[in-house]
Amino acid sequence: MPGPSENEVAGESIMASVADSVETVFIGDDSLSSEGFYEVVDGQLVEKPPMGVLESTLASLLIELMGPYARNMELGQVFSEVLFDLRPSVHGSRRPDLAFLSAAKWPLNRRGPETESWPIIPDLAVEIVSPSNHAAKLLEKVREYEQAGVRLVWVVYPSAREVHVFDAGDRSVVRRLQVGDRLKGEPVLPGFELDLAMLFGDEEPEKATSE
Repeated sequence: MPGPSENEVAGESIMASVADSVETVFIGDDSLSSEGFYEVVDGQLVEKPPMGVLESTLASLLIELMGPYARNMELGQVFSEVLFDLRPSVHGSRRPDLAFLSAAKWPLNRRGPETESWPIIPDLAVEIVSPSNHAAKLLEKVREYEQAGVRLVWVVYPSAREVHVFDAGDRSVVRRLQVGDRLKGEPVLPGFELDLAMLFGDEEPEKATSE
């Protein structure tokens, strides 16, 4: 009888990794399930609150602009709210609001695995800050991305209308971009540029006050 093919062995390896992760993170937390949005921090499930309207609007615009560009240039794919297993560098899994995965890591014509979490490190992670985000926890998440090998992290601040850029090539510098600046995808998405005035749009008009 012929032995398992190379693809079958690879698939079994991925499933074993995911099963191991699920076994670890569900211990001691029955209030959350794999049906909801969660992340895994130090082996424990942590609920991830849903994005608000403004945050969802920005996420939708980013994926509409980045996704086709990445595909048309054959650079890779853009994913929304996928749970990535960051082990072994980080003991946990994170769910960035958006993530770019290069074609070198995952071919464009290859389907994603049918798993709870994906044991692969994205090249770019995007976090869109909502009022429920705590600064210390957000910084911890950025550090985990960098530790795991994510090459570029964008942290979008909708209220401040800013984007902070963390580049693994120079961790000593955090670039702070404001309306009037252009957000660039180098070195992960070469050639991609976005005017932040287009991303953030016009501010919501103030409500008229009664005299």
